[in-house]
Order: sequence, then structure tokens, then C-alpha cells
Amino acid sequence: MNYNDLNIIIDNLDKWFENNHYQGYDIYDVWDNKYFHKLLNIKPLFARKIIRKILSWMIYLFPNLIINLSKRQPNINAKAMGLLLKSYCNLYQLRNNEKYKVKAITIANWLEQNSSKGYKGLCWGYPFNWSSNKFIPRYTPSSVVSTIIGDGLYSLYNITDDIKYLNMCIAICDFLLNELNIDKIDNSTICFSYTPLDNNHVHNANLFCAEFLMRIGTKIKNEDLFKTGRMALNYFLRDQGDNGSIKYWGREDKQNLRFSRSLIDHYHCGFEIRCLWSIASMTHSNDVQKAYQEHYKYYRENLLDPPRVFAFPNRQYPINIHACSEAILCNSIIEEGKYTKELWLEQVVEWINNTMIDDDGLYIYEIRNVLGLKIKHKYKYFRWNQAWMFLALSEYLLAKRNQ
Repeated sequence: MNYNDLNIIIDNLDKWFENNHYQGYDIYDVWDNKYFHKLLNIKPLFARKIIRKILSWMIYLFPNLIINLSKRQPNINAKAMGLLLKSYCNLYQLRNNEKYKVKAITIANWLEQNSSKGYKGLCWGYPFNWSSNKFIPRYTPSSVVSTIIGDGLYSLYNITDDIKYLNMCIAICDFLLNELNIDKIDNSTICFSYTPLDNNHVHNANLFCAEFLMRIGTKIKNEDLFKTGRMALNYFLRDQGDNGSIKYWGREDKQNLRFSRSLIDHYHCGFEIRCLWSIASMTHSNDVQKAYQEHYKYYRENLLDPPRVFAFPNRQYPINIHACSEAILCNSIIEEGKYTKELWLEQVVEWINNTMIDDDGLYIYEIRNVLGLKIKHKYKYFRWNQAWMFLALSEYLLAKRNQ
């Protein structure tokens, strides 16, 4: 698949976003109805796990029916907008076309006007109710959503030199420090919660906070921000396994570790590897470089078998579009994009596009293998499918151009 083919896919996605006024459905919109939430919060946990499996197949086979029954309207997802913000910054650099800068600024203005209210700093959440081990109402701000948006704002600051966007990043740091629950493990180790409403220890969320605080702290020469981020990083380093892997939950969340549906998956590993690479590049610390190298080694050995992408360690199925997008994104960003020169990543990109693009040029959600029968979930979710792939392809082409 050549450069022009990928640009055609990007342009098709961009047109689809515009035609839909940046509104769409999310996979979690399908889960967001009162009956599902009641079922997903029953006890004991093993029963919850069985119920989730049954509901998952209902959603998989009948997504349109479930959405219609829930009477949900398409909405604008702040996290998706953050992904598009970063993508348009990439496309501006790639194509040197002012329209992409204008699109990025328009999105940044929307995000500023539509942040979660009643919290210190700037923050955003999901436009749906969701549950992990606790019910989280829609628009509750999230560390992950807010830092991903912050990444886009930081890119916009870099291409415009407008201090407004750096100040928005600083305001996101204010949210992380003042509104999230911070568990002090010891004098040098802390863990940020996922939202202000929970006390969970989630490695990728905590690492997003660590990287963002250290990045902004470095930029504005704020030693306190940098040190706090480093303490959050230490939580990851403490829990990383001998083989380089790390589970989704921190060791303090023993119940979640015991009953979790997936302790390790492709896209959360990719998030963590990108954060570690960024921190290693900032700090040149041997312990961070070692953690990054070991985590990436585990990832390459267990979650990639080029051209195939594994959503879960050494499992060919399901093929999930978020795992696919992260495979492109992670390997385009780390090591200054050097992997975009290698044949194996070109083969991964081609395999993903041959496998996961539908007849309309949009990406499907997932393919499962049931007794040898390939069952496709073709619903075109805005954030999970299209926005993440839009970012991945823009990052891949930009890195490839810069080699």
C-alpha cells in the first residue's frame, strides 16, 4: 500500500468526520443503558464477568438494535476531538496546508468551551456513563481523556507558537494535581486515579499523568511538576514484571487483578510504551530506558507477529481495530519513527487496511473467530475505529516523511 493509497484513506476519513459534523456513536454508547449498568454492578464479581460476556455478544451481533433501544443520539466525544486535533496538526506539518491548522484551532476552541465544569484547571470526560468497578457518570473528567487532549494541544502550541495552548496544557496539569485522587505509596512513589470519583490504580492512566506532568514541567521549567510526574513513573517501575510486561491494574487493586477480563492488551501496552519512550527521551535515565526497552521487547514478542496484530498476548483473534491503530501509532512514534523505514511495519499497515476496511472506506470494529467462522462487527464507531486510525495513519506518514 503506497503513500497515495494511505492519503486517500485519510481524506476519506476526514470527509466522513465533516459530513457527520464530528458526531457519532462510541462502543460504550452501546453499553450505556440503565439495565446494562445494573447488571454490570451486581455481586459477586464472577457473576458480573459472566454477564459481561453475554452482553458483549448481544452488542457484537446486534449493535444497531441495542443503540436504537437505548434511544441514544449521536454525540461529540471530547477524546475523539483530541485525537483529531493531534491528527490535523500532523497533517498541517505533512502537507503544509493552512486548512489543517484552521481545523486544529477550531477543535481546540470547541474543547475549551466544552470542558467539564466545576473542577480546577481544564479537564474532559466521556459523553457516556461507564463502569469499571464503579459507576462513572457521563462527562466525569478522566486522566486519560484529559492528557490525550493535552497531547493534541501541545502539538498545536508547537505549530502555532500561541501561548494560549501551552497555558491550556498547564491548566490540565492543575486538574491532575488538584482533582484526581493521589495514593502516596511511599516517599518517592504515587499513583493517580483514573477519575476524581475512584481510587483505582491503573498503570496506563497513571503513566499518562506522569509523562504529561514531566513534559509540561520540562517545558515551563517547573521542577515540582517534573518531580511529581517522576514519582508517578516510579509506580510503574515498581510493578513492571521481569519479562517487561505490566498488568492493567496496580498491585493494590487485588480484587480487580483477580477478576479482570484482560490483564494485558495491545493498546494499553502501546500507550505505556509511548509514554516510556517520551520520558526516556526527556530524562536520559538508565532505569527508564531499561523499562522502555523491556516493555517493548515483551510487546514485540507477544502482541505482534507481522503482519498480524494481536489484541491480546499470542492470540490471533479477535482482531480489534484499536489494537491495529495502536500498532501503527506506537511504532511510528518511538525511536524517532525509525520503524517506519522497515518492511515489517509497512506489511502491518497493509494487512490492517486489507483486513479492516469496509466497502465504504471506513474501518470496522472487530473480527472474531468462532469455530472457524469469521464474524465481523462492522459498526463504524467514531472514536474507537475512525479517529484512532486517522491519528495512526497521519503519524505514520509524518514519521515516514521525516526519515
